[in-house]
Amino acid sequence: MNMNINASVLIFRDASCEKWAAQCLEYDISAQGDSLHDVVNRFERTLIGNIVLALEHDEQPLWNFLPAPHKYVEMWNNALALEQSLPITIASDELPANVLKFPDRVPRGQASLRIAA
Repeated sequence: MNMNINASVLIFRDASCEKWAAQCLEYDISAQGDSLHDVVNRFERTLIGNIVLALEHDEQPLWNFLPAPHKYVEMWNNALALEQSLPITIASDELPANVLKFPDRVPRGQASLRIAA
């Protein structure tokens, strides 16, 4: 049951709090940070944390997340693509014990990144 995750992540400056924000389009998951590097790292930890939590409970990762609101899709369409992508991998030391014997249950993939002006 190897799940492949391909995600689109929009990065933008959130004027309401003067921080950087990262919003996934396929799954309504987001993070904030003080810099571009910080927001990408925080988004990665948030996404991986949600996947690990689901695996701990023998659930399909990300099954309960709706897509992001449409305004982010519109922002994505006008955003600049970044050369960097974010690999979605989970280190074995982060995996719950009930998954270690079943590595095919661990999703993998990548996230394309775009930055909105």
